[in-house]
Amino acid sequence: MEVKVASFNILNTSCRYEERKHMLLEAINSFNADLIGLQEVNFSGNSEVLSLESYELKISFLPDPKLKDTEPSFRIDGNAVLLEKNFRVIEEDTLVYNSKLRIAHKLLLEKQGNQFWFVNTHLDNLNESTRVEQVQQLVEWLRPCMEKCVIVTGDFNFTPGSPAYSLMSEYFNSALKESWGVEPALTCPSGLFGTYADLDKHGCFDYIWVKNCKATNGEVLYNIGSGDLCASDHFPIFTKVLIS
Repeated sequence: MEVKVASFNILNTSCRYEERKHMLLEAINSFNADLIGLQEVNFSGNSEVLSLESYELKISFLPDPKLKDTEPSFRIDGNAVLLEKNFRVIEEDTLVYNSKLRIAHKLLLEKQGNQFWFVNTHLDNLNESTRVEQVQQLVEWLRPCMEKCVIVTGDFNFTPGSPAYSLMSEYFNSALKESWGVEPALTCPSGLFGTYADLDKHGCFDYIWVKNCKATNGEVLYNIGSGDLCASDHFPIFTKVLIS
């Protein structure tokens, strides 16, 4: 069975959202994906993105919304998964990392008699040691799931060669690296510019990880805008996963 998977940090409602929200919808529709892991979701403000008719919505809430006093339009309630309605959800659970500021969400899904785990997460953006700890927690939480195929999407906020990346690689294969032989040079920033634009980081931060299944046709979807207006500050990534 082939499953088409995408991961996309949509930047909540921050930085020119009214201008870019139609680009978000166009990008998500262009994936033609079966499963999409979304990060940085404002569940009220991003309602257009979360109400696409062809998808069922599964959400995971942070213990408290993430807000910024300096940025009135910034609000993150958690993460979301869009899944085509022909998947059956057998089990669902959420992990709150020790920092209480980040979460992971897992779904046991079934289609055509095949069961597999789909996981969506977003790791800390400030501290590498915190990210290593979160990867450790994630792996332990997923260890009982590892007899089946596991697919993990997310903005991991680490780059190839970092300790957190190395630890994750001990248990999972990166879909884009499986497809390309190397990680992409860039998944953030996209070029989006405006008030509150975050331009401090540059490199590969977004991943789709797989275990007990095969990833092919990995892509970074760079065509999500032009000039200084893009759907998000992250580029979405995409792969096909073969599940037996």
